[in-house]
Amino acid sequence: MKNDDYNSLINELNSYESLEDDWDGYGGVGPSAGVIETVRRFIKLIKKKNILRPAIMVDGEGSISLFWRHGMYLETSFDVKNKLTFLYKKDDSLIGKDDLPIEDVINGELISYFPLNQNKNSFNELVGNSSVLHYD
Repeated sequence: MKNDDYNSLINELNSYESLEDDWDGYGGVGPSAGVIETVRRFIKLIKKKNILRPAIMVDGEGSISLFWRHGMYLETSFDVKNKLTFLYKKDDSLIGKDDLPIEDVINGELISYFPLNQNKNSFNELVGNSSVLHYD
């Protein structure tokens, strides 16, 4: 899979729309339509910024996260419409911010922490052999 294959990322995100109550066997709640639309919009924005394709995961509380591992760990989590939580860890550096409007991340200084799409074959290096993870 190429790291610029955002179509498969959108397809995985779209599959979250059909998650019903107890989808994970532990009482999991599916993400709201507003959260899914916010993630979809964020994905389109980072693709335009030439950001390396992230991996995606959903949790049992209805949150969706996009994450990158490339000499660091960066995660954006979405649990409310139009906002995200940002987490960046590299060595001794840790940055965490809650309830940020997505436009503030895309157009502000935090965008500089996202890995750029420079190597067309590095997606598997970024997340290992699994491009999609589910957890609860």
